[in-house]
Amino acid sequence: MEELKKRVSICMSNLFEQDFHLIREDLHERTISSTLAYYLKHVFPSYNVDCEYNGNIDNQYRRKAVNMYLQGRQIKFDENVHSVYPDIIIHKRGRNDKNRLLIEIKKSTNRYSNFDKEKLVFFTHPERNTEYLYDYGCFVKIFTGNANMKRYSITWYHEGQIIRQKEIFNL
Repeated sequence: MEELKKRVSICMSNLFEQDFHLIREDLHERTISSTLAYYLKHVFPSYNVDCEYNGNIDNQYRRKAVNMYLQGRQIKFDENVHSVYPDIIIHKRGRNDKNRLLIEIKKSTNRYSNFDKEKLVFFTHPERNTEYLYDYGCFVKIFTGNANMKRYSITWYHEGQIIRQKEIFNL
């Protein structure tokens, strides 16, 4: 776990050092996520790092699915399956037994994050998610739109629980 946190921390530092323009100018979350994924690929060379990846080798439709969805700003649960697209995953493609880390990212300008946090609980919970369990999850909130502030917070998940929260200032 410590090695995983260290690698993610290095990549977050690289994102802020090399690509602060994206954060300062409050560019789209997908732009920031894909740039972070670029850095993650370098520190996880034996894994695949993918953005918005919804593949699931064991599902008949070959897609990741959950029994929850977002309606307005409310999380709803039902008996149907709904496709999901995690922001970033670190895994081995074509397998469901090598899912290392799932990352959800939100910018500070997007105040609604409950659905992403619920997905992290689901994807890391061994009883709720038996198809494609992830070892760890993390929720990253990036404070955008301020030229003088380099700041993010990170919340780590394991077995469906929050295990650590940390806020980083002035990288």
